[in-house]
Amino acid sequence: MTQKRKLVSKLFVAVVVLTLVSCCFLASTFARYTSGGSGTGTVNVATWAISGPGEGEFNATFDQLSPSMDEYDNSNHRTHSTLKLVATITYDIDVNGILKLTVGEETITKTTADDTYADEVIKGLFDIQLYLSNAEASSIADLTGKEVASDAETAVTAGKGTYYVYAVVTWTSDDDTVNGEAADARDTWVGANVTSVGYKLSYTFVQNSEAPNA
Repeated sequence: MTQKRKLVSKLFVAVVVLTLVSCCFLASTFARYTSGGSGTGTVNVATWAISGPGEGEFNATFDQLSPSMDEYDNSNHRTHSTLKLVATITYDIDVNGILKLTVGEETITKTTADDTYADEVIKGLFDIQLYLSNAEASSIADLTGKEVASDAETAVTAGKGTYYVYAVVTWTSDDDTVNGEAADARDTWVGANVTSVGYKLSYTFVQNSEAPNA
């Protein structure tokens, strides 16, 4: 009888131990639902494509220039202007940009060593004005209101487009000290001895917004 009680006690203890072990496994196995997976993420880089002359620097040379054909009337500063397309800049950008044109060094090309008029005096006869247009122009009148000063910034909205850079060089015959016949003589000397007037021009096109939310 005593042996039966001992056997029953041992079996009871074994059942309890097995029950506890099962609970531990159940607790760790079914404590929560979990799931997993894998995927990829892609980031598209904002487009920034600019094409234009050289490395952003180019030379604009004007030849076959002529002064005004008008006679001096004791009051006017006679001028004559020449239009030239000096650069074409295309862009394809996903962010806004700023375009800046800069007028650099002015040069003259002569066929003589004659120094009747100093180079700086000759350079002073000519002035350059830049224009920035979205369309091609056939005359200075087509560029009215499109003047840009050297180093002035032009805001460009994200997208695709083309800018035509025009330069107008103006030959002014008369000034406050030399005019009339003296100015005509100077113009004649320039026509006989100067073959061209050139300018070193440059441009920069820089980012002005960020993407997203450009």
